This record gives sequence, C-alpha cells and structure tokens, in this order.
Amino acid sequence: MFETYRSVCAFICGCLVICFASPLLVNAQESYITGGCYCDYETRQTICTYEVFSGRPALSHMIFSMVPDCYDQFITTSDFFNFEPLQTYYSQWCGDIYGMKAEQELDEGQWASFTITYDGLFPLGMGTVYAVLKGGTVCDSFPVQGVIDCTPPPCIKWSLDAAIIDFEIRKPGTYAACLAIMTVESNWQINIGFDSFGDLIPVQPFGSSQIPAFYATAPAEQASPPEQFLTPVDFDQQVLVVPIGAGEYRFSLWGKIVIGDDITACEYGDDAIISLKLENHEDYIDPNP
Repeated sequence: MFETYRSVCAFICGCLVICFASPLLVNAQESYITGGCYCDYETRQTICTYEVFSGRPALSHMIFSMVPDCYDQFITTSDFFNFEPLQTYYSQWCGDIYGMKAEQELDEGQWASFTITYDGLFPLGMGTVYAVLKGGTVCDSFPVQGVIDCTPPPCIKWSLDAAIIDFEIRKPGTYAACLAIMTVESNWQINIGFDSFGDLIPVQPFGSSQIPAFYATAPAEQASPPEQFLTPVDFDQQVLVVPIGAGEYRFSLWGKIVIGDDITACEYGDDAIISLKLENHEDYIDPNP
C-alpha cells in the first residue's frame, strides 16, 4: 500500500506546536501483470505481450512460468527485462517454479513490458501459465493467458513415383521388378500398412487362371530384387514403422510373379492399397485451415 502522511499541527498555549502524523492512502496499488496473446496467421506465430507494474514494495525480480515442451519454440524481447534461460528456480518465499527469471529491480509505480514470440500457432489458456512477482519478502503469483501446449501439429509429406505399373512379359518364367519407390517425411511416428495385395487376375474374358504374385519391400537404393518375397496374405500383415525424427524415409516396393505354361496371353492386374497412419498423437484442429 502506498501511504503518505499529512501533518496535523495544533498550537497550544500560543507557543507550543505539536504535530501529529496520520496516514492518508493515495493511489494504493499492489504489483501486478497484465496482457495476453494472439495468433498471427500470416507469419504462423503466437505472440504474447505483457506489462508489469511495480507496486509497494518495489519488485526485485520476476519469474514467468513456461510449459516444458515449449522451451525451444520462442524468443523474448524487452526494453527492460533480461531473462535468464529456462530452469527451475527456488526461493523460501516463492517455492519451486520452472520458467524464465528476470532480476531487474523495477521502482515503485513504474511499468515495464516484454513480448514472447512462439514459432507456430499454439493453443492458449488462462490460469495454467502464471507470473511470479517478488518484492521484498512478498511473492505473489498471477494467472495470465499464455501458450499451454507447443506440440507441433501433425504433418505428413509423401510421394509415390508410380501409381500404375505395366509390364510386358513372355511366358513361362519367374519375373521380379521394382514396382514403385515411396518417400515419406513426418514430425510424428508413421505406420505404413499394406492392404488388398493379391495374385494377378485376368481383366479380359479370355484370360486363364490367376498369376501367383509375391511382394517385398527394400531400401530405395537397392537395385537387385530382395531375397525374400511374401505371399499377398502375409504381405498385407506387414507394417513399416517410421519413427519420430527419422527425417526423409524412402523405400521400394517389389513384386514377383510366376508364370506357368497354363497361363494364356492376356492382360492381368490387381489393385492394392498403401496406407499412412499417424501414431501416438493428440487431437489437433488447425485454427486456420
């Protein structure tokens, strides 16, 4: 509380002056922090700006709490505060706090501001982020609006260098070839699955029985056929796991067919599905689809 004193003087016996001091409250305020955040959809940034007011006692330092998974997603700017790196702070008045600490003393009745800029559009919350303002032995916590989750939104980039494969083959014999090369990149774990792979069936009425087919995957750089091929039923059970942080993942899809004397000249084919599935992620809704 800010207090000023008004002197009340009384003249006694025409010569003795006695002055009594009585408190008068003027602009009594405590320290506090205000501000909030917004999403800049053009720059794809989340920007939070805060103003800190120093009441009485004057602020000796401030700690701004942060969500641990946001530690490498932001920068801070201020004309007054110099923030120390993220860590856990402890004091007998404030307890344990994980966040940024600024040691600058702010005089009574003064303002200072700072901005936190996050690289990405992230959800905001009120109350789960807070600032701790300390003056003397007084340590107060103020819930503020801030970023509550810096988990990047799921993203997949992929390409397939072929969608339809045509081969002209003479019978009889066993033939193998690279059917396609696929490239996948994601910031989450990706499970690549296979479905509906089967033997080749005639697409024209005068075709004969189905052509037995077998499938395999291999590194994209491999030029020769893999040693082991699987039947369509077994191949459909395969899952390729691309872990988080794998970067660009490339693999080749191979096929092998066995043509006997009983196979008539005809066009044979089969439709198959390759699926990409994000794993181990939370629900996410892009605020700017």
